[in-house]
Amino acid sequence: IVYLPRVPCIGPLLGPSLLRLRAFQVSGAARASLDVRYECPFKTYEHPEDAANIRVLDRSPRQPASKRYKYFLPSKFCQTWLQLSEKLQDTMRRLKEYPKNSFGRQHYLFFDSHGISPDTRSKVQYIEDEELAFVMGRYRDNHDFLHTLSGLPISVVSELGLKWFEFKQTGLPMTLLGSTFGPLALPATDFRDFYKAYKPWAEFAANRCAFFMNFEFESLLEQDIDKVRRLMNFTPYKCVGPLKVDLKCLSVLREETGLSLQLCRQALQASGNDLEAARIQLSKLAGSKADKKLASGSALQEGSIGMYEGEAGAVVLVKLLCTTDFVARGAHFSDLASKIMQAVYSDSERIHDRITDLIREKVGVLQENIVCNDFILCKPDSGNITGSYLHNKTINGLGTIGAVIEMAGIESGKQPCQSLANKVARHVAGMGPSSMDNLLSQQYLFAPDGSTVHDYLTSQACRIVRYYRMSIK
Repeated sequence: IVYLPRVPCIGPLLGPSLLRLRAFQVSGAARASLDVRYECPFKTYEHPEDAANIRVLDRSPRQPASKRYKYFLPSKFCQTWLQLSEKLQDTMRRLKEYPKNSFGRQHYLFFDSHGISPDTRSKVQYIEDEELAFVMGRYRDNHDFLHTLSGLPISVVSELGLKWFEFKQTGLPMTLLGSTFGPLALPATDFRDFYKAYKPWAEFAANRCAFFMNFEFESLLEQDIDKVRRLMNFTPYKCVGPLKVDLKCLSVLREETGLSLQLCRQALQASGNDLEAARIQLSKLAGSKADKKLASGSALQEGSIGMYEGEAGAVVLVKLLCTTDFVARGAHFSDLASKIMQAVYSDSERIHDRITDLIREKVGVLQENIVCNDFILCKPDSGNITGSYLHNKTINGLGTIGAVIEMAGIESGKQPCQSLANKVARHVAGMGPSSMDNLLSQQYLFAPDGSTVHDYLTSQACRIVRYYRMSIK
């Protein structure tokens, strides 16, 4: 069945009604219908400045995509939409007298600067369902309000940016088609601006903003435009073309996140140099990239051992693995190891969740897979001491082999020597015993007479309670 507009008549919602063609009429109307409905995407691509083609494409949503907007209909505001539209047309002449920064005054200036008005909008056609046609009409009115709120003029590249915003919020096919294929017809400079400035802004603003179809903009005309934006949580574009980035904000963001200058610049452009909003965007971006990198399962052949000595002889050992030696020797990697060791030392109940969050954050920055392979916290019992050793310790405080032992005295009330405990830990790091029995039977590296570890420690009136060893290779 093909639907074509007939002579406009007065209707409860749509103005012009629609003519339903019977079977014998379809053949005669098919060509005209195809010309109007199916050639318009190609005509729109060839002539984006022709509003007639865009209007036809705009009014041709697929039913599954558009039916979900019926949840908008039960709102109290929906029932008074026709009266509000008429009120806006009558009010346009008075908007000029509104305060300078009011939403209404800015909306008037937008219409006046482009020589348009609400009256220039044609009625909705090509949609059989009256409720859907009603929603589409309201969507077109709200499109003008979005121009005012965003600060975007009427130009091809800015329209494409706004269409991408609308697609992210509504999912309408026309907005997707226009903002996906429309940029292909842009000049090189506009094409670059769309992908580097307009599209990032649209995605950022759409994710933060409340659903714009649910707002009664006509009742907000007297309010300050910045207040309206805060009410919607709407981020304006603020300029035509790429936004000039605040260099101080760029420097702060780069230092805080460790992400590339390009990503920091894009976040500031999308947020209108709003530092806090840019932080939120980059945090989400880093988290998304981290999830993909962690799921990649890339080989982990490099890494480092971290050691932290706390109060009362407590010692933490952490083993971190990564893909490249370059990352293992970097400041970000050592900072991650330090934070994990602090978390382990605090002995939190949710230590595994905390470590996962720390690693995910760094993976998003470094773009390399990282895994905390092992960690331990050695707290000596009362009267005992710990000895520790970190082999190949670098300038960043990490090494390749780490060992910790807990030592106790054989004689009551006599504490072992700290230097002896550290030497035994060094022996453990170098010899790599497979068990406690194997350790005690090994020849002690620092015994002048070549005695075993057990014999030497017995002569010193002490014994090993437990030991830990971690190595990268």
